[in-house]
Amino acid sequence: MRLQVEVELSDAQTRLQAQLQRTAVLEAELEEATTKHAEESENLHRKIADLSQAFSEAKAARAQNQVLERQLAAKQKEVDSAVEKVTMARRQARSMEANEIEMEAALKAMLEEDQPARKLETARLAGTAREGAVRGAVFAAEEDPSEEV
Repeated sequence: MRLQVEVELSDAQTRLQAQLQRTAVLEAELEEATTKHAEESENLHRKIADLSQAFSEAKAARAQNQVLERQLAAKQKEVDSAVEKVTMARRQARSMEANEIEMEAALKAMLEEDQPARKLETARLAGTAREGAVRGAVFAAEEDPSEEV
């Protein structure tokens, strides 16, 4: 009987030893899994922080882009207005040139008729036309001095 008890005790010790080894293996696996989980969790938190930073930067860039677009639109309006002024000044200059040419032609015709009173009037009108053209050109230059008229 003692032998049987010793055999059972030996078997129980062997089973206990096997259970302890299995428990040690499971504990090691649990420790490894816990460490791996902690590393993955840390990596995920870093990725979340990076994504949050990137999102904030994208938001700021979008806001800056909107500001720049509004500034560009305002500048474009200024350019359009300046172009319109230059176009108007050029039209006025061409109109004044045409008027001056017509006046000169009329004056030449009057001079050819050789009438003294008309010669005086023609000279006066030519002076007035030239003076008006000069004033118009000065006005256009004052409006936009960077543009040649």
